[in-house]
Amino acid sequence: MRASLTFASVLAATLGVASSAVSQAPVSNPTNKTGVIGLMHAIHSTNDVEKTLAFYQQVFALNGGVNGFDPKGPRILTNSPTASLRVAMMNLTGHTGSSALNFELTQFGDLERQTNKQPDIQDPGAPTMKMLVRDLDTVVANAKKVNAPIVTKGGAPVMAPTPIGSARAIIMRDPDGYFMSRRPRRSHLPAAAEAAAPTPLLRQRLRRRARSSARSWD
Repeated sequence: MRASLTFASVLAATLGVASSAVSQAPVSNPTNKTGVIGLMHAIHSTNDVEKTLAFYQQVFALNGGVNGFDPKGPRILTNSPTASLRVAMMNLTGHTGSSALNFELTQFGDLERQTNKQPDIQDPGAPTMKMLVRDLDTVVANAKKVNAPIVTKGGAPVMAPTPIGSARAIIMRDPDGYFMSRRPRRSHLPAAAEAAAPTPLLRQRLRRRARSSARSWD
């Protein structure tokens, strides 16, 4: 089992870049027969969960603590009968319930792991997480304080063209090599991205539709 998945963090912020991908209403897909209604949380397997958690706390001011985790379920799902597991859960949205998005750090033990192998961003299987930030410059300064590897040339945010306008962005790696993309809150987006974002009424209707779809599976 490959327990040291690397994670790349592309930081994009201050004008919009594809930030509407987070805030846009989902496109209707009548061919979706699986009942998928959302994303529960993202999981990042680490080499040292305390070290990686400290990185996200120091650079992004995220909260979380490391805890043991009953390995019975993961052992069955991953075909790893000897595995032990420790986790740290960080809430990225500050919301609870169906609107929450959690970022889970895991560290497997008691099995062979591939460590210190970090793919380049273009390699198959190399993951990237895109995140919204309020202050990109502060995030970059924090990353430099902890010597985070910055992929973007010059080690500073650059203006990148996108379908909805240019955006200030940067790409860096966390301690496990994971790439992450950061961008600003919706209030910092260009007018085109702001217009594409769902209204409160539309968000309410989408939540009702999601709950109705979920009940149909009970």
